Amino acid sequence: GALLVTEKGFYEPLKEELGSRGIVKGFSAVGALIGSDDLPRVRDIRLYSHLMYRIRGTFTGRPETMREEISQSDFLRFIRRTTRPDDKVSVRIVVHERKDHHTDAAKRFTAEFLYLFRDRLVNTAPYDMELHFYPRKSGGYILFVNPLGMEDERFSYVRERLSTSMQPVKAAIFVYLIRKYLREDARVADIFSGNSTLLLERDEYIRTHVMFATDTNQDAISAGKKNAARKGRNVYFVRRSAFTFESDEPFDEIISELPDLYEKSESDRADFFAKTAAATERLLSEHGHAFYLAGGSEIKAMIRKSEGLSFCEEIPFDDNRSIYVIERV
Repeated sequence: GALLVTEKGFYEPLKEELGSRGIVKGFSAVGALIGSDDLPRVRDIRLYSHLMYRIRGTFTGRPETMREEISQSDFLRFIRRTTRPDDKVSVRIVVHERKDHHTDAAKRFTAEFLYLFRDRLVNTAPYDMELHFYPRKSGGYILFVNPLGMEDERFSYVRERLSTSMQPVKAAIFVYLIRKYLREDARVADIFSGNSTLLLERDEYIRTHVMFATDTNQDAISAGKKNAARKGRNVYFVRRSAFTFESDEPFDEIISELPDLYEKSESDRADFFAKTAAATERLLSEHGHAFYLAGGSEIKAMIRKSEGLSFCEEIPFDDNRSIYVIERV
């Protein structure tokens, strides 16, 4: 079997999506435990961050029995299937224990593994895989292996990234959270597009009719063009500020992660939101929707001050931000 691991705070969307596919068991705070038979029908789900393979076996954590337990488990067979025979495999060991025991447990596991399997395993970056030991309520551990460096086919188009780029799985979750508002064959724009992951994930969920991406950063525009080409989707890229961008036809949707303004002055932030409101009113069609990922108070004030915009919903996203759904009235 395997474990679908979620991003922090995004457990419920994954559980909901799996439930819609008839998978209603195997949930935990870590993620969703999937049987081998279920794997083919969940691999396309875009709401988990990564997949870890469960290694069958018994692991007590006692140094004196570790070699025998590993030898009798599927771990070495997994290594042989996924690596070349003569290669040393670099592993990082993570022991999910109580905080006061975590450091000692991790050191003990790492030391024993490296000593017992020193002909095959090393502990130097970059790592080939992570070994995650989760404690059982009945005692001992369950072992999951996370192979690193393997391309995630779900997001294989996202090869060009900037330091500020949204992680693809978070973009997919963003789109999932606003799904009830999305229209088929919509005209969609991302006016702070970055490398265009969010826009392309919007198109992945429900096909758009036209996509526009605007950004002032040439590196972002170049990255977006390459990602869109890899995905085989047509996007109109415009190197221009969101505040001066014009379109002959209005858009049904605007979907954007707003820039980080924490280091800006209060007056600069006020000016930014005033211009964002004006751009939103100018670019959206009547009853069109904008979906903005941002911090709270200033965007709420922006909506209150705008006669042409109406607040629809605030959807919590992460520790500091929400998705604000806005309608053009």
